Amino acid sequence: MTRKTGPTAALSVLASAVLLLSAGCASHLRQAKAAYVRGQEMARAYRTEPALSAFKRAALEAGIEARRNPSAQAYMIKGMAEASLELWREAEVSFLAAFGLGFETGRAWASDAAQLGLAVSF
Repeated sequence: MTRKTGPTAALSVLASAVLLLSAGCASHLRQAKAAYVRGQEMARAYRTEPALSAFKRAALEAGIEARRNPSAQAYMIKGMAEASLELWREAEVSFLAAFGLGFETGRAWASDAAQLGLAVSF
């Protein structure tokens, strides 16, 4: 195996670093949403273990996003994942945080989903 040196190696390392950073920052919210959808699909297919794993991942990713960039959407996804995991107290806290931050214009569906989630957690 040959080792790259010079400008080609530096460019390769730089490209790899940019890819890793962009993937790492590729929005924890986006990853949380994808994991939550995957959890729903697995639950509908009666695949309990993969569903639980996906919901745990969604709650984790949404929690990271909520700490870095608090938003109603991040807390809402976190609460929905926690409700799916039957973590009722945690879900209640997440939904209340979502309400506290409010929803952007045109996001009435998110508010409705958070209200439903909060009702389910009670």
